[in-house]
Amino acid sequence: GRESMAMKAVGEGFSKQRPASEELPIDINFAKLADWLLERQKIKSEWRNTLRLIQDKVAAAVENLPDNPALNAVKAGINVKEMNYMTCKKIRDVMTSEKDTAQKNWLG
Repeated sequence: GRESMAMKAVGEGFSKQRPASEELPIDINFAKLADWLLERQKIKSEWRNTLRLIQDKVAAAVENLPDNPALNAVKAGINVKEMNYMTCKKIRDVMTSEKDTAQKNWLG
């Protein structure tokens, strides 16, 4: 008669031991990060133009913040090219805590 054939996958998935060299993190020089991402097509070649547009919009938004002593202190230390999450959080905290600005919502 017919003999049944069974297939068995061996050494696949998590049970396979990897060499220690494959477990190491990727070490990329920060100065070369953009080139590394471009080579792997993770970012578009015109990323600098997009970043510049975003920075212009952020600068316009910062200029349009309400005139408030607490906000003016935060605005004085802002460099749009170095803006980060913590700066945005400071602005949000001031806007939601001050009586003058807390009465308005984000839409005005």
